[in-house]
Amino acid sequence: MSGASRFYALDAVTYSSPEKNLRMLDQLVERFTQRAPRPTKGWPDFDGYLDSRLFPGHILTDRALEKSLAPRRIAAIRNAIARPEQGGDIAVKYIAPWTSESALEASSVDLICSHSVLEHVSDVPATFRCCFAWLRPGGWMSHQIDFTSHGITKAWNGHWQYPEWLWRIIVGGRPYLINRHPASAQARMLEAAGFRVELDKRARRPDQIRPGFGGDMAEDDLTCSSMFVQAVRPAAS
Repeated sequence: MSGASRFYALDAVTYSSPEKNLRMLDQLVERFTQRAPRPTKGWPDFDGYLDSRLFPGHILTDRALEKSLAPRRIAAIRNAIARPEQGGDIAVKYIAPWTSESALEASSVDLICSHSVLEHVSDVPATFRCCFAWLRPGGWMSHQIDFTSHGITKAWNGHWQYPEWLWRIIVGGRPYLINRHPASAQARMLEAAGFRVELDKRARRPDQIRPGFGGDMAEDDLTCSSMFVQAVRPAAS
């Protein structure tokens, strides 16, 4: 709806279904057509970038939406969701599970984004290396990372109190849970993969526990409950 011609979604476990996605497509078309406001106030607060309708009208202009919401184009998006194997000018590809760089073509992606995902990834350094390989030089990543316990413990940061051997028992045979990498570790791994961090915002809550393990925690990590980070793959010199 915002003008992209190719969309790739990667999952560790298959959750998506064409039927649900087609229903969501109809809802999104309605919201874009109405220039509907953002449903809830988010963090970080980006309302200053929206127009009086709380819609990104300076980016999704009427002229741009006239093209991206054309009936023929919406029909092509619908067909790409329902029949991804057919190919065409519009591509929607769902890959689950993905396990390596070969999931996508090298240097073929303009933007990678996730919301409350990276805290669940088992091998974050490998994932960032794959993202670096997939992005074209000059391409961007945007991630929001939730560092809370996701209800596993009463304290919002209680998952950091367990020693590693006990945490492995808690995770058990699940394909993923929470990797427990704090904000400082996520930032280091981004830069180690070759990215240049352009924006790093962190939300904080009062610390409620003391850590049961060390080596990966900066002094202020225990109060960081969320991180919004944007990074770029530097263009070739």
